[in-house]
Amino acid sequence: MTTRRVNPDESTVVVRTRAEGLMSRLAHDLELRAGQFEGQVRLEDDEQNWSASLRFPIVGLTVVGVLRAGAVDEGVLSAREHAQITDKVQNDILLGPEVLVRVNGKTRDAGQGVVRAPRGQQRIRFDLKHDEQDGALTGQIELSLERLGVAPIRGPLGAFRVADEIVVQFRLVLR
Repeated sequence: MTTRRVNPDESTVVVRTRAEGLMSRLAHDLELRAGQFEGQVRLEDDEQNWSASLRFPIVGLTVVGVLRAGAVDEGVLSAREHAQITDKVQNDILLGPEVLVRVNGKTRDAGQGVVRAPRGQQRIRFDLKHDEQDGALTGQIELSLERLGVAPIRGPLGAFRVADEIVVQFRLVLR
């Protein structure tokens, strides 16, 4: 068995949210980045069976920018808005110290496991792609805020809400 650590300096994990509702055009779809995370992957000798654990401190989750046509625009939000949204995510929405992910697989290109947030958890399945040049693992998972124990997130006077489904995209470089 071989254990490899995730290199957080070269890896990225982003969370994408979407606004919905009557006035959702006035709200922003957002991209947040997970920072300060750590993790490891254990590969069995056959290099097919594997397991991984990842830890994401809530204080490491910060706003990157606004999503427009699938691209991130970092210039839309003011520094004050960045700080307000980041503070709300860290202190009012997730309400806890960290998110834990434990997954495993029996093939190189798929996995399953569980995501545990401070107030809930969700079982996941996902596909993996391997970058042969740097060994990075890439993929995405869809999560339900409700299953993770997050109360509905609404704008002023309920004019819009954050959709229950969020998308987490990852690129993990191992060392």
